[in-house]
Amino acid sequence: MSWSRGLLWLWIGVTVLWVAGNGVLLFVEWPDEALWKAAHYRIQYGQAVRIHLVRTAREPLIPPAVLFILGWGCLWIGRGFNGAYKQMRNGKL
Repeated sequence: MSWSRGLLWLWIGVTVLWVAGNGVLLFVEWPDEALWKAAHYRIQYGQAVRIHLVRTAREPLIPPAVLFILGWGCLWIGRGFNGAYKQMRNGKL
C-alpha cells in the first residue's frame, strides 16, 4: 500500500469518527424543549433550533476539508511537485 492511499484511508476514518461525534453532540446539546411548550417562547425556540442546526452542520464539515487540503498539499510537496514539473518539461504547462 502506498503512503497516499494509507493517508487517504486514515483521513476517511478520522472524518467518519469526527462526523459521528458531532452527530452525538447534535442531540446532546439540542435546545430545551420547555421553550416549545410555552406558546410565547415558540419563536425563540425556533431561532435556537435554527442556530443550533447551522452550527452543528458547519462544524463537522470544515475541519475534515481543511485536513484533506493540507494533507494533499503536503503529499504534493513531498513528491517534489512531480506532476507540474513533468508538465513543464513536456511543454504542456
